[in-house]
Amino acid sequence: MGSLFSSFAHMLPAKVLIDGLIFELQNRGGISRVWSSLISEFVRSERNFLYLENPILARKNIYRSHFEVASDQLVSTTRNPRLAKYFYTKKRAEVEVPTYYKLMDPRCGSIQVCHDLMPELTFGGFYGRALRGGRRRLYSAAKTIVCVSKNTEAMLHQIYPETIGKTRVIYNPVDFRAIDVALSSFGHADVGIGDVLYVGNRDGFKNFWEIAELLRIFPSLRASVIGALPTSREISKVQELGLTGRLNFLGPLGDSEMYARLANAVFLFLPSVLEGFGMPIVEAMYLGCPVVCRDNSINREISGDLACLYRPNDLSSMTSAVEAATSLKRDDRGIFVRKEYVQKYRAKDIADQYWDVLTDEQ
Repeated sequence: MGSLFSSFAHMLPAKVLIDGLIFELQNRGGISRVWSSLISEFVRSERNFLYLENPILARKNIYRSHFEVASDQLVSTTRNPRLAKYFYTKKRAEVEVPTYYKLMDPRCGSIQVCHDLMPELTFGGFYGRALRGGRRRLYSAAKTIVCVSKNTEAMLHQIYPETIGKTRVIYNPVDFRAIDVALSSFGHADVGIGDVLYVGNRDGFKNFWEIAELLRIFPSLRASVIGALPTSREISKVQELGLTGRLNFLGPLGDSEMYARLANAVFLFLPSVLEGFGMPIVEAMYLGCPVVCRDNSINREISGDLACLYRPNDLSSMTSAVEAATSLKRDDRGIFVRKEYVQKYRAKDIADQYWDVLTDEQ
């Protein structure tokens, strides 16, 4: 056993430990993208941290390959989880950071990140009470709670008033360098020209089927959907609505093709009733793609009122937003303004803000 413990001797002492749980839970997803950007920047900036993960599970996540942690910072739980636990508790970090909601070691500080409150607003009954109870324990144990938007922070305070005074708003990071590299490596520059684009999940608060109303009002438009493959129920609904050939499900795409389609789209359509942040808004604005989205507080916050907003259940408002978006596609000055605005979400700057929070806790 002594020789096993000595195998950790080369590792750097570090007061910050990041638990890569999200990469073990997701194969892909928005939160994985957020943490892959943050950890990439921590590595580039030579930040001193330990990183804990089960690499067998994590390697299934497409975004885990976006960063490489040095061997003297990596704590692997593959061969002997108990040994790994012993190692990082013996050289225990003063601050532990789960990449997804997880109760950390109560003997040291933890940073929790609140991405959204959709589960709390979705689930009732026994499961809803259990979920809120679990989240309440996480937030009570945390020294700091990072909220990914002001809107998310306000909702957190409303549902969990005991978090007031413990929160800090840090927006999600967007790796514009990675977007540029992915886009330049894609060999089909004309893909998706003339399409309206929808990106992301389609359940619950995403309000996906409002896209059918959009296509009814504008019969000349066609829409492509990037995300999970369609269910049989969704395919049947497309047929029932007479949208075959005009509403096309592309399935999950690689970043290169997704960004190429986003750059070429007539506009991005985002009908969500509620978002925690709204990553596609930022990516679209960076790529010169106009955004048509519901008029709500989170979309206004993230877009800086530079999106084309429409009021819910107001067809004339949606019509005006679409007409404004189609004219913006040809407005070079507007494209420049939107691209400059979203620089506030630059991954390097956001990662620095996160690191300030971590080091403030020490």
